Amino acid sequence: MKSINKPLVYLVLAVLFVTLLYSQIVNSSTASSSVLSTLKTSTTTSTTSTYTDMSVSDIKSYIITLKDSVSDADVAAVHAKVAELGGTITTKYTLIKGFVAKLPAIHATTFQDHDHIASIEEDSEVKIQ
Repeated sequence: MKSINKPLVYLVLAVLFVTLLYSQIVNSSTASSSVLSTLKTSTTTSTTSTYTDMSVSDIKSYIITLKDSVSDADVAAVHAKVAELGGTITTKYTLIKGFVAKLPAIHATTFQDHDHIASIEEDSEVKIQ
């Protein structure tokens, strides 16, 4: 019986996945959403806090990805922290542990060294040459 070359199978699967994502972005009417938006499964609106002494330009959208080891209780705690800092969660992902939040730019650095956060980046437009 022939043995299967697992690394080759994984490589082929990865190429197929990237090709699928690329075709979805190219074929969409606007390529302005991030690649993570293809993983979006639900959109929610949290309670909004009042923004005092801030202009609209001070509120930015961030993609926050949590570590795989984070429990549901920890996810809820991070969501509460976003609300505490005057932010709102606009999109939650279920295929990955993460969400999109709008929050004052001055508070984005609060999450960079957080124990449960894998990464935080400003949500931006994705362009293909």
